[in-house]
Amino acid sequence: MAFSFITLPLNPTKKLAVMSQFEPSTSPVRNRNSVRPNLVVRPIHPDDATDIYAIISDPKVAVGADWIPVKEYLQIKEWAANPNTEQHRLVAEMNGTVVGVGWLIQKSRPRINHIGQTELIVRPDHWGQRIGTSLAIAILDLADKWLNLKRVEASVVSNNARAIRMLQNLGFDVEGTRRASLYGDGQWQDENLLARLRGFEKRSDSSEATELVKQDGPFEKLAIENRYLSVRPIQPDDVSALYDIFRRPEVCRTTLQLPSQEIGLTEDRVFNPPAGIHRLVAVVDEQIVGTISLKQRQNPRRSHSAGLGMMVHPNYWGQGIGTCLMESILDLADNWLNLKRIDLDVNVDNSAGIRLYKKFGFVVEGSKRYHIYGDGRWTDSYFMARLK
Repeated sequence: MAFSFITLPLNPTKKLAVMSQFEPSTSPVRNRNSVRPNLVVRPIHPDDATDIYAIISDPKVAVGADWIPVKEYLQIKEWAANPNTEQHRLVAEMNGTVVGVGWLIQKSRPRINHIGQTELIVRPDHWGQRIGTSLAIAILDLADKWLNLKRVEASVVSNNARAIRMLQNLGFDVEGTRRASLYGDGQWQDENLLARLRGFEKRSDSSEATELVKQDGPFEKLAIENRYLSVRPIQPDDVSALYDIFRRPEVCRTTLQLPSQEIGLTEDRVFNPPAGIHRLVAVVDEQIVGTISLKQRQNPRRSHSAGLGMMVHPNYWGQGIGTCLMESILDLADNWLNLKRIDLDVNVDNSAGIRLYKKFGFVVEGSKRYHIYGDGRWTDSYFMARLK
């Protein structure tokens, strides 16, 4: 996600089919008096495709966004004509021409569905005219009054000071910087993660909390000394063993899993993997005791990076299973996929996980405040990354 601005000629003669206005927010945010009276902020319409394509296809926009400047018109036309219930899309129109586009995507997973991600595009010949601010205010009105979102995020390339300043004026805070997360225009780009909270105590950072994930819980500790440990790819027959790991409350607490999930969800994950994913399991005497995955991003400008996720059966915590899985997946990343960046999220109260990741060269790039709800509490997450 990014905020971008370009220059295009106006087309005052074009008349759009739909002119119903999206009511600007009355929320108490700064620069409320900057909304232009001749500006219409409304939902996107299929007839907007031509104007939107002119913006998105310009290389100057792509530099600050995460797409490549060779998208085809039919792709944009299809996108404009096909709504998504999780994506809320608005345009800013002046004199019959779309001069800005913004959208808000609500997270679908139950434990993070209080989060929305937003992105804006504004033409630079309208910089200083509060077009971006007007779109952002409308999006925040939607997030606050209709979707009841508690956290709205935006990712902005770090050198886009104008967009960062505009978001900060609307209550966003910079939570950290993702290094080399994007490639474009012949160079690596860092991205700042910003977030605006509502209904939470506002804080600027997350200190490492007291360890709440107990390594000696009510579960049975099973020693693996003198037992055979191996790592291999996931197989169809692994569903039951993986399901047993996924739904354990101790595992759910430090991941996005739910103890109420049904086995059909695990079957779907095993038999219908998404593109770019690589999955391994740790096996002790034919018993699966942990799993790790590496999901390489399919966006061509982010294909140098992948997200990492890992779970270990609580009975085998503290016995080197995580280390063995990390060694195997990083060998794949480094020696076969040639990945430059691997990143992950980890609860700030998962001290054991944080120590493990730091041992393998991951560093904390920032913290997502009130990122996850589970086990009756809100928790922050560190976002960490390892660069090669």
